Amino acid sequence: MLKKKSKVQNQKLFKWIYIILIIIRFFSALYIFIDPIIALFLSFSLDMIDGSIAARGVLSIKQYQAIDKALDFFWYIISWIYSLLYLQQFAFLLTILFFYRSIGMIIYYTNKSRKTFFIFANYYENFLILILLGTFIKPLSFLIQDNYFYLFGIMAIIAKLIQEWIIHISKTSMAEKFLHIKTRWRQEKKKI
Repeated sequence: MLKKKSKVQNQKLFKWIYIILIIIRFFSALYIFIDPIIALFLSFSLDMIDGSIAARGVLSIKQYQAIDKALDFFWYIISWIYSLLYLQQFAFLLTILFFYRSIGMIIYYTNKSRKTFFIFANYYENFLILILLGTFIKPLSFLIQDNYFYLFGIMAIIAKLIQEWIIHISKTSMAEKFLHIKTRWRQEKKKI
């Protein structure tokens, strides 16, 4: 009985932590207009850890995917608007990649197949990271110089394909595989 009560208390704690992370994740996207590097760091890191919290009995994987993809899309829209306003040299490339990913998001919401994210891999975010780092961190400005930009762009594409395959095709949990965090997704309630 005591163990069950402790488990319920832990789930409530993880639920509140998850809610707080989601709120921070939402507002961190808007923070790109104040400090793009901090916004990028928050968006990227919170996106990586929120699933580990949600998987502690807070949500089912289906519920988590719906919330996660909505927050991802919000980040893409806000960062794309930012790129149109402040990264005009790269706006055309980022626009193409943004719409490519957006098509994948729309297809995913209609077919619910995670394999869609392998086909429509998130190159947009990887190029955005490359461009923001090269633009705002002076020692990394070489990242956006022509020859290096193409080289690092190709590396970003390869890295993203590997990541998308691990997450969406092999359905391996990055938290379980690399951080040894055991996931316990909430089970979907069966409809009668």
